[in-house]
Amino acid sequence: MKYFFLFIFCFFFSAIATAQLSVHTGFTAGTNQYSFTVDGQEDVLQPGTSEELIFGVPIRIAKGTWSFQTGIYTTNLSRAYYFKTPDGSQYGSKDDDESTLSTLKVPLIVSKEFKLIKGISLAPKVGLVWLTNQTDSDSTEVLNGTINKTDFQEIGSVTHVVNKNKFLTEAGIDLNIYPFRHFILTAGVTYNYGLQSIETTDVTYSVNGEEFTETLVSKGNALSFHVGLSIPIHILHGGHKRVLFD
Repeated sequence: MKYFFLFIFCFFFSAIATAQLSVHTGFTAGTNQYSFTVDGQEDVLQPGTSEELIFGVPIRIAKGTWSFQTGIYTTNLSRAYYFKTPDGSQYGSKDDDESTLSTLKVPLIVSKEFKLIKGISLAPKVGLVWLTNQTDSDSTEVLNGTINKTDFQEIGSVTHVVNKNKFLTEAGIDLNIYPFRHFILTAGVTYNYGLQSIETTDVTYSVNGEEFTETLVSKGNALSFHVGLSIPIHILHGGHKRVLFD
């Protein structure tokens, strides 16, 4: 798989020297709001919502209104959960998240721009995302529980990284503003959907002295918001159609 991504990078960058392309790079920052599912029969463990910052260097290779977008971004995967017992009592907070895996994100995205007014466009995009990190697939993390009530106790949790290679689909839309002819200000939203489970957390708790275990599952599903600035590093005639500016 690493050779496949190396081939993709080499193919596009070798085409720059002869094709009528524009190439932009810059800086992007945003947030990922992760969501989870729960595998269990008791319905006491509830999935929370976690939020992590993301930073990166985008690479955009465009011809006309079509572009291929990639780059390298750094972020963390995290987990968040709380408990809701059958009598309606709630323990913990659904927004109480904890970072687990530090990861690099490499998107492979195709986008097309549609002019709104001169110098401003909307660009739907779709593609794949590869997440990678230095953690072995069989590693685990063990945590002691933090909730201890008369009728409810969180005993502890064990986290497993279940896939070393992590792939997601991505779809979204960008608002592109050209303050100068080739500089690009971007604000956008995307959604990532994991193609397989990335991490599982077995959470053990007791209700009125009876012990249970349910599993929080993360596929890396996330709603992302981002802003960024891209500057041209290579422009040839045809890199952008004049229709975006005239």
